[in-house]
Amino acid sequence: LAANGKLWYPPQYHLNGAIFSMAGERFVSTYYFYLFCGLFFIATVFLLIRELFGSWPAIFSSLLLVVSMRDVTNWVLGLWPERLSFALVPLILYCVYKGEFKYYMVAAFLVASQFFLHPQGVIHSFLFTVLFLILSLVFTKEMPFKFKDILIPIGLCALLVVPFLGNVTS
Repeated sequence: LAANGKLWYPPQYHLNGAIFSMAGERFVSTYYFYLFCGLFFIATVFLLIRELFGSWPAIFSSLLLVVSMRDVTNWVLGLWPERLSFALVPLILYCVYKGEFKYYMVAAFLVASQFFLHPQGVIHSFLFTVLFLILSLVFTKEMPFKFKDILIPIGLCALLVVPFLGNVTS
């Protein structure tokens, strides 16, 4: 707990608990949630890598994620609350890569969702998006987006997140 008895982050344990309790009251629903998070992460990485590099690299990267001991260790050690938030990072990068207004709107909604799942995902999404945009600018010599296309999505994300900042910060 931070100063004044307030949390410095949204209570993602309660949110994730509510999500996996939708599958039932038994403890097995927790494992269904883990399964969903793992499969969702593999699917989003496949989607992003296929769009950037093609089908074969996407298949190989997904296969590596399936047998990755790093992901298994996260579940065993109980580091699962941020996993769903991190699974959204490749999907957000995919939306930014597509470069259309409707994809920017989806990305803004996903970033706002990340804030409520675990704030570390927002930080990673921001850093990787900035890195992607810088590399895109360097290699293509043009701005990968129009500022007028991103103003409304940024406003939407701020509208969804800012009202809750006072409740979670000191």
